[in-house]
Amino acid sequence: TTVAHPQNQQHQQMTLLPELDRKNIGFVRLKHKYTHSILWVFNVHLMTTSRDNDRMTYYPGEIRAGELVTVSNLIKHHVNGGGSENLVLTGDWNVDVGDVNVLKGNIPCIDLGKERKKIEDALPSILCIP
Repeated sequence: TTVAHPQNQQHQQMTLLPELDRKNIGFVRLKHKYTHSILWVFNVHLMTTSRDNDRMTYYPGEIRAGELVTVSNLIKHHVNGGGSENLVLTGDWNVDVGDVNVLKGNIPCIDLGKERKKIEDALPSILCIP
């Protein structure tokens, strides 16, 4: 993603995680030979807590919550609603049962203290911490 820094408007390459750290989703659309019913199979692998924690991000859980939004949008884009197509969703979620904030997308910010202003100034406007 190319973004412009709000203060100097110079374009720079900005990425949230190195390419090799990003997890993927695989999916396939199957059509039954005789009934023509559709079955979608999605398999996800969300980021691990070793890369999505309070030492690595300002909002621990934000990467996995964002990945869940991406998965949801991808499913909505491809799968025909209204019950005419079936869906199986599998994978390695890397989310504990009690980690409801990640599943709901309600990610609290860690206390940045005195570093907050320096961090905000260094981020492009689309990534600024609210």
